[in-house]
Amino acid sequence: MGQLSMGDRTGPCQQDHAPVTTAHKRDAALQLLHACERELVDVRSLAAARQIADRTRADVLRLQGGADDRPYLLKTLCRLAHLLRHAGWSMLASDLLESAASDGLVDPYVLSELAQCQLRRGDATAAALTLDRARESGMLTDAICTSLIAAHGRAGDVVSAERIYHQALSDGLATEFLFTAMIGVYGKSGHPSKAREVFERAGQEGQLRAACHSALIDAYGRAGLPAAAHRCFDAAAADGMVDQRSYAALVRAYATAGRFRMARQVLETARAAGMDDDRLYASFIAASVRANRLREALVVFQVARQSGFASRRVGEAMATGLRRAHQFRRARAVERAAVAVPSTWQPDEADGPP
Repeated sequence: MGQLSMGDRTGPCQQDHAPVTTAHKRDAALQLLHACERELVDVRSLAAARQIADRTRADVLRLQGGADDRPYLLKTLCRLAHLLRHAGWSMLASDLLESAASDGLVDPYVLSELAQCQLRRGDATAAALTLDRARESGMLTDAICTSLIAAHGRAGDVVSAERIYHQALSDGLATEFLFTAMIGVYGKSGHPSKAREVFERAGQEGQLRAACHSALIDAYGRAGLPAAAHRCFDAAAADGMVDQRSYAALVRAYATAGRFRMARQVLETARAAGMDDDRLYASFIAASVRANRLREALVVFQVARQSGFASRRVGEAMATGLRRAHQFRRARAVERAAVAVPSTWQPDEADGPP
Protein backbone atom coordinates (compact mmCIF):
# COMPACT_ATOMS: atom_id res chain seq x y z
CA MET A 1 0.00 0.00 0.00
CA GLY A 2 1.36 3.39 -0.88
CA GLN A 3 2.24 5.83 1.86
CA LEU A 4 0.61 9.24 1.61
CA SER A 5 2.13 12.53 2.70
CA MET A 6 1.88 13.24 6.38
CA GLY A 7 1.68 16.96 5.88
CA ASP A 8 -2.09 17.14 6.34
CA ARG A 9 -2.13 15.24 9.62
CA THR A 10 -2.29 16.87 13.03
CA GLY A 11 -1.65 15.59 16.52
CA PRO A 12 1.35 14.50 18.57
CA CYS A 13 2.26 11.62 16.25
CA GLN A 14 2.54 13.78 13.16
CA GLN A 15 4.54 16.74 14.41
CA ASP A 16 8.30 17.07 13.95
CA HIS A 17 9.18 16.46 17.56
CA ALA A 18 11.94 14.30 18.97
CA PRO A 19 11.46 10.53 18.56
CA VAL A 20 8.76 9.09 20.77
CA THR A 21 10.23 7.32 23.80
CA THR A 22 9.69 3.60 24.26
CA ALA A 23 7.45 4.27 27.24
CA HIS A 24 5.02 6.23 25.05
CA LYS A 25 5.14 4.26 21.81
CA ARG A 26 2.43 1.80 22.75
CA ASP A 27 0.05 4.49 23.94
CA ALA A 28 0.67 6.40 20.74
CA ALA A 29 0.02 3.28 18.64
CA LEU A 30 -3.23 2.63 20.51
CA GLN A 31 -4.31 6.21 19.88
CA LEU A 32 -3.66 5.76 16.16
CA LEU A 33 -5.70 2.55 16.08
CA HIS A 34 -8.59 4.08 18.01
CA ALA A 35 -8.56 7.09 15.68
CA CYS A 36 -8.57 4.77 12.67
CA GLU A 37 -11.49 2.83 14.12
CA ARG A 38 -13.51 6.02 14.60
CA GLU A 39 -12.74 7.25 11.08
CA LEU A 40 -13.76 3.96 9.48
CA VAL A 41 -17.26 4.16 10.97
CA ASP A 42 -18.44 6.76 8.45
CA VAL A 43 -16.39 5.63 5.45
CA ARG A 44 -18.40 4.46 2.45
CA SER A 45 -15.87 4.49 -0.41
CA LEU A 46 -12.88 2.27 -1.08
CA ALA A 47 -10.68 5.27 -1.87
CA ALA A 48 -11.43 6.93 1.47
CA ALA A 49 -10.85 3.70 3.41
CA ARG A 50 -7.55 3.17 1.58
CA GLN A 51 -6.41 6.68 2.44
CA ILE A 52 -7.14 6.14 6.15
CA ALA A 53 -5.37 2.76 6.11
CA ASP A 54 -2.32 4.18 4.30
CA ARG A 55 -1.97 7.10 6.68
CA THR A 56 -2.37 4.94 9.78
CA ARG A 57 0.14 2.38 8.50
CA ALA A 58 2.68 5.11 7.76
CA ASP A 59 2.23 6.59 11.24
CA VAL A 60 2.61 3.18 12.85
CA LEU A 61 5.83 2.54 10.94
CA ARG A 62 7.20 5.91 12.04
CA LEU A 63 6.58 5.05 15.69
CA GLN A 64 8.37 1.71 15.62
CA GLY A 65 11.92 2.50 14.60
CA GLY A 66 14.27 0.08 16.36
CA ALA A 67 14.86 -3.65 16.18
CA ASP A 68 13.34 -4.09 19.62
CA ASP A 69 10.09 -2.62 18.31
CA ARG A 70 9.61 -5.29 15.65
CA PRO A 71 7.30 -7.67 17.61
CA TYR A 72 5.02 -4.85 18.67
CA LEU A 73 5.12 -3.31 15.19
CA LEU A 74 3.91 -6.56 13.67
CA LYS A 75 1.18 -6.90 16.29
CA THR A 76 0.02 -3.33 15.67
CA LEU A 77 -0.12 -3.89 11.90
CA CYS A 78 -2.21 -7.01 12.54
CA ARG A 79 -4.56 -4.98 14.70
CA LEU A 80 -4.89 -2.42 11.93
CA ALA A 81 -5.72 -5.18 9.44
CA HIS A 82 -8.19 -6.59 11.96
CA LEU A 83 -9.97 -3.24 12.16
CA LEU A 84 -10.13 -2.99 8.38
CA ARG A 85 -11.46 -6.53 8.03
CA HIS A 86 -14.20 -5.99 10.58
CA ALA A 87 -15.14 -2.68 8.97
CA GLY A 88 -15.78 -4.60 5.74
CA TRP A 89 -12.54 -3.74 3.92
CA SER A 90 -10.96 -7.20 3.72
CA MET A 91 -9.23 -6.44 0.43
CA LEU A 92 -7.45 -3.46 2.00
CA ALA A 93 -6.49 -5.57 5.01
CA SER A 94 -5.00 -8.21 2.71
CA ASP A 95 -3.12 -5.56 0.73
CA LEU A 96 -1.67 -4.10 3.92
CA LEU A 97 -0.41 -7.45 5.21
CA GLU A 98 0.88 -8.64 1.83
CA SER A 99 2.80 -5.37 1.56
CA ALA A 100 4.20 -5.86 5.07
CA ALA A 101 5.24 -9.43 4.23
CA SER A 102 6.94 -8.32 1.02
CA ASP A 103 8.92 -5.80 3.12
CA GLY A 104 10.09 -8.62 5.37
CA LEU A 105 7.64 -7.74 8.15
CA VAL A 106 6.26 -11.21 8.68
CA ASP A 107 5.65 -13.53 11.61
CA PRO A 108 2.95 -16.10 12.56
CA TYR A 109 0.49 -13.36 13.58
CA VAL A 110 0.84 -11.61 10.23
CA LEU A 111 0.28 -14.87 8.34
CA SER A 112 -2.66 -15.73 10.57
CA GLU A 113 -4.42 -12.41 9.99
CA LEU A 114 -3.55 -12.51 6.27
CA ALA A 115 -5.15 -15.92 5.86
CA GLN A 116 -8.30 -14.70 7.63
CA CYS A 117 -8.51 -11.67 5.34
CA GLN A 118 -8.11 -13.88 2.29
CA LEU A 119 -10.92 -16.12 3.48
CA ARG A 120 -13.13 -13.15 4.27
CA ARG A 121 -12.76 -11.85 0.73
CA GLY A 122 -13.61 -15.33 -0.60
CA ASP A 123 -10.16 -16.46 -1.70
CA ALA A 124 -9.84 -19.88 -0.03
CA THR A 125 -7.00 -20.90 -2.37
CA ALA A 126 -4.85 -17.96 -1.26
CA ALA A 127 -5.59 -18.78 2.40
CA ALA A 128 -4.49 -22.38 1.84
CA LEU A 129 -1.26 -21.15 0.23
CA THR A 130 -0.64 -18.86 3.22
CA LEU A 131 -1.08 -21.85 5.52
CA ASP A 132 1.40 -23.85 3.42
CA ARG A 133 3.81 -20.93 3.47
CA ALA A 134 3.66 -20.87 7.26
CA ARG A 135 4.34 -24.61 7.44
CA GLU A 136 7.24 -24.48 4.97
CA SER A 137 8.88 -21.48 6.64
CA GLY A 138 8.66 -22.99 10.11
CA MET A 139 6.14 -20.36 11.24
CA LEU A 140 3.18 -22.68 11.61
CA THR A 141 1.61 -22.19 15.03
CA ASP A 142 -1.63 -23.05 16.73
CA ALA A 143 -2.59 -19.37 16.28
CA ILE A 144 -2.67 -19.70 12.49
CA CYS A 145 -4.57 -23.00 12.58
CA THR A 146 -6.99 -21.68 15.16
CA SER A 147 -7.69 -18.54 13.13
CA LEU A 148 -8.38 -20.54 9.98
CA ILE A 149 -10.56 -23.07 11.78
CA ALA A 150 -12.64 -20.25 13.26
CA ALA A 151 -12.85 -18.47 9.90
CA HIS A 152 -14.05 -21.61 8.12
CA GLY A 153 -16.53 -22.14 10.94
CA ARG A 154 -17.97 -18.64 10.47
CA ALA A 155 -18.34 -19.41 6.77
CA GLY A 156 -20.13 -22.68 7.56
CA ASP A 157 -17.39 -24.78 5.99
CA VAL A 158 -17.09 -27.48 8.66
CA VAL A 159 -15.24 -29.89 6.35
CA SER A 160 -12.36 -27.44 5.80
CA ALA A 161 -12.23 -26.66 9.51
CA GLU A 162 -12.00 -30.37 10.30
CA ARG A 163 -9.21 -30.84 7.76
CA ILE A 164 -7.08 -28.09 9.33
CA TYR A 165 -7.87 -29.38 12.83
CA HIS A 166 -6.71 -32.94 12.08
CA GLN A 167 -3.63 -31.69 10.23
CA ALA A 168 -2.75 -29.49 13.19
CA LEU A 169 -3.01 -32.49 15.50
CA SER A 170 -0.64 -34.35 13.16
CA ASP A 171 1.74 -31.38 13.32
CA GLY A 172 1.82 -31.64 17.10
CA LEU A 173 -0.22 -28.50 17.74
CA ALA A 174 -2.71 -29.98 20.21
CA THR A 175 -3.32 -26.87 22.33
CA GLU A 176 -6.27 -25.47 24.23
CA PHE A 177 -6.75 -22.85 21.51
CA LEU A 178 -7.02 -25.46 18.78
CA PHE A 179 -9.55 -27.52 20.73
CA THR A 180 -11.55 -24.44 21.70
CA ALA A 181 -11.79 -23.33 18.07
CA MET A 182 -13.01 -26.74 16.90
CA ILE A 183 -15.55 -26.98 19.72
CA GLY A 184 -16.80 -23.59 18.63
CA VAL A 185 -17.16 -24.69 15.00
CA TYR A 186 -19.22 -27.72 15.99
CA GLY A 187 -21.27 -25.58 18.35
CA LYS A 188 -22.13 -23.04 15.66
CA SER A 189 -22.98 -25.79 13.17
CA GLY A 190 -25.39 -27.46 15.62
CA HIS A 191 -23.35 -30.54 16.54
CA PRO A 192 -23.02 -30.52 20.35
CA SER A 193 -22.18 -34.23 20.47
CA LYS A 194 -19.14 -33.69 18.20
CA ALA A 195 -18.21 -30.66 20.29
CA ARG A 196 -18.25 -32.92 23.33
CA GLU A 197 -15.92 -35.39 21.58
CA VAL A 198 -13.37 -32.65 20.94
CA PHE A 199 -13.77 -31.48 24.54
CA GLU A 200 -12.95 -34.95 25.78
CA ARG A 201 -9.96 -35.16 23.44
CA ALA A 202 -8.72 -31.91 24.97
CA GLY A 203 -9.00 -33.55 28.39
CA GLN A 204 -6.99 -36.54 27.20
CA GLU A 205 -4.26 -34.19 25.96
CA GLY A 206 -4.25 -32.29 29.26
CA GLN A 207 -5.43 -29.12 27.51
CA LEU A 208 -8.75 -28.43 29.23
CA ARG A 209 -8.96 -24.78 30.18
CA ALA A 210 -11.75 -22.32 30.92
CA ALA A 211 -12.04 -21.45 27.22
CA CYS A 212 -12.82 -25.08 26.33
CA HIS A 213 -15.55 -25.22 28.98
CA SER A 214 -17.02 -21.94 27.75
CA ALA A 215 -17.07 -23.19 24.16
CA LEU A 216 -18.90 -26.36 25.19
CA ILE A 217 -21.44 -24.37 27.24
CA ASP A 218 -22.05 -22.26 24.15
CA ALA A 219 -22.39 -25.36 21.95
CA TYR A 220 -25.18 -26.72 24.11
CA GLY A 221 -26.80 -23.31 24.29
CA ARG A 222 -26.83 -22.92 20.52
CA ALA A 223 -28.43 -26.35 20.26
CA GLY A 224 -31.30 -25.17 22.47
CA LEU A 225 -30.19 -27.18 25.49
CA PRO A 226 -29.83 -24.64 28.32
CA ALA A 227 -30.08 -27.30 31.03
CA ALA A 228 -27.12 -29.19 29.54
CA ALA A 229 -25.27 -25.89 29.21
CA HIS A 230 -25.87 -25.16 32.90
CA ARG A 231 -24.59 -28.61 33.86
CA CYS A 232 -21.39 -27.89 31.93
CA PHE A 233 -21.15 -24.53 33.68
CA ASP A 234 -21.52 -26.15 37.10
CA ALA A 235 -18.86 -28.74 36.24
CA ALA A 236 -16.52 -25.99 35.10
CA ALA A 237 -17.17 -24.03 38.29
CA ALA A 238 -16.37 -27.11 40.38
CA ASP A 239 -13.01 -27.35 38.59
CA GLY A 240 -12.32 -23.63 38.92
CA MET A 241 -12.63 -23.20 35.15
CA VAL A 242 -15.25 -20.43 34.98
CA ASP A 243 -14.47 -17.02 33.49
CA GLN A 244 -16.34 -14.14 31.84
CA ARG A 245 -16.87 -16.15 28.65
CA SER A 246 -18.55 -18.92 30.65
CA TYR A 247 -21.11 -16.52 32.08
CA ALA A 248 -21.70 -14.94 28.68
CA ALA A 249 -22.26 -18.36 27.11
CA LEU A 250 -24.74 -19.37 29.81
CA VAL A 251 -26.62 -16.08 29.50
CA ARG A 252 -26.83 -16.63 25.76
CA ALA A 253 -28.02 -20.23 26.27
CA TYR A 254 -30.95 -19.19 28.43
CA ALA A 255 -31.81 -16.11 26.40
CA THR A 256 -31.74 -18.06 23.12
CA ALA A 257 -34.18 -20.55 24.65
CA GLY A 258 -36.47 -17.68 25.64
CA ARG A 259 -35.81 -18.10 29.35
CA PHE A 260 -35.00 -14.48 30.02
CA ARG A 261 -35.62 -14.60 33.75
CA MET A 262 -32.88 -17.20 34.15
CA ALA A 263 -30.64 -15.28 31.74
CA ARG A 264 -31.05 -12.13 33.84
CA GLN A 265 -30.29 -14.09 37.02
CA VAL A 266 -27.05 -15.38 35.51
CA LEU A 267 -26.17 -11.85 34.40
CA GLU A 268 -26.71 -10.49 37.91
CA THR A 269 -24.68 -13.35 39.39
CA ALA A 270 -21.84 -12.50 37.02
CA ARG A 271 -21.99 -8.83 38.02
CA ALA A 272 -21.90 -9.73 41.71
CA ALA A 273 -18.86 -11.96 41.08
CA GLY A 274 -17.07 -9.28 39.05
CA MET A 275 -17.26 -11.54 35.99
CA ASP A 276 -19.18 -9.18 33.71
CA ASP A 277 -17.76 -7.78 30.49
CA ASP A 278 -19.10 -6.45 27.20
CA ARG A 279 -19.66 -9.98 25.82
CA LEU A 280 -22.08 -10.71 28.65
CA TYR A 281 -24.23 -7.65 27.95
CA ALA A 282 -24.01 -8.04 24.17
CA SER A 283 -25.18 -11.66 24.44
CA PHE A 284 -28.26 -10.71 26.45
CA ILE A 285 -29.10 -7.69 24.29
CA ALA A 286 -28.70 -9.59 20.99
CA ALA A 287 -30.93 -12.44 22.19
CA SER A 288 -33.52 -9.96 23.48
CA VAL A 289 -33.55 -8.17 20.14
CA ARG A 290 -34.07 -11.44 18.27
CA ALA A 291 -37.02 -12.21 20.56
CA ASN A 292 -38.49 -8.71 20.02
CA ARG A 293 -37.97 -7.82 23.68
CA LEU A 294 -36.63 -4.35 23.02
CA ARG A 295 -37.62 -2.90 26.37
CA GLU A 296 -35.63 -5.57 28.21
CA ALA A 297 -32.67 -5.02 25.91
CA LEU A 298 -32.73 -1.29 26.65
CA VAL A 299 -32.72 -1.90 30.41
CA VAL A 300 -29.65 -4.13 30.14
CA PHE A 301 -27.98 -1.65 27.77
CA GLN A 302 -28.35 1.05 30.43
CA VAL A 303 -26.84 -1.34 33.00
CA ALA A 304 -23.92 -1.92 30.62
CA ARG A 305 -23.40 1.84 30.28
CA GLN A 306 -23.46 2.34 34.04
CA SER A 307 -20.95 -0.49 34.45
CA GLY A 308 -18.62 0.97 31.82
CA PHE A 309 -19.16 -1.82 29.28
CA ALA A 310 -21.01 0.02 26.52
CA SER A 311 -18.45 -1.11 23.93
CA ARG A 312 -18.89 -1.15 20.20
CA ARG A 313 -20.23 -4.70 20.17
CA VAL A 314 -22.81 -3.80 22.86
CA GLY A 315 -23.78 -0.68 20.93
CA GLU A 316 -24.17 -2.60 17.67
CA ALA A 317 -26.41 -5.19 19.35
CA MET A 318 -28.60 -2.44 20.79
CA ALA A 319 -28.62 -0.41 17.58
CA THR A 320 -29.81 -3.46 15.63
CA GLY A 321 -32.90 -3.66 17.82
CA LEU A 322 -33.58 0.06 17.52
CA ARG A 323 -33.34 -0.07 13.75
CA ARG A 324 -35.78 -2.97 13.65
CA ALA A 325 -38.14 -0.76 15.66
CA HIS A 326 -37.56 2.03 13.07
CA GLN A 327 -35.79 4.21 15.66
CA PHE A 328 -32.96 5.05 13.27
CA ARG A 329 -31.79 8.31 14.83
CA ARG A 330 -31.60 6.72 18.26
CA ALA A 331 -29.73 3.73 16.81
CA ARG A 332 -27.13 6.02 15.27
CA ALA A 333 -26.68 7.84 18.57
CA VAL A 334 -26.13 4.53 20.35
CA GLU A 335 -23.50 3.47 17.79
CA ARG A 336 -21.62 6.75 18.07
CA ALA A 337 -21.62 6.62 21.86
CA ALA A 338 -20.32 3.05 21.79
CA VAL A 339 -17.50 3.83 19.35
CA ALA A 340 -16.34 6.58 21.72
CA VAL A 341 -15.73 3.94 24.39
CA PRO A 342 -12.14 2.57 24.07
CA SER A 343 -11.87 -1.00 22.83
CA THR A 344 -11.35 -3.63 25.53
CA TRP A 345 -8.20 -5.17 23.97
CA GLN A 346 -4.79 -3.80 24.85
CA PRO A 347 -2.21 -5.33 22.48
CA ASP A 348 1.12 -6.42 23.88
CA GLU A 349 3.54 -9.25 23.28
CA ALA A 350 1.65 -11.54 25.65
CA ASP A 351 -1.54 -11.37 23.64
CA GLY A 352 -2.90 -14.36 21.78
CA PRO A 353 -3.82 -14.24 18.12
CA PRO A 354 -5.39 -10.95 17.00
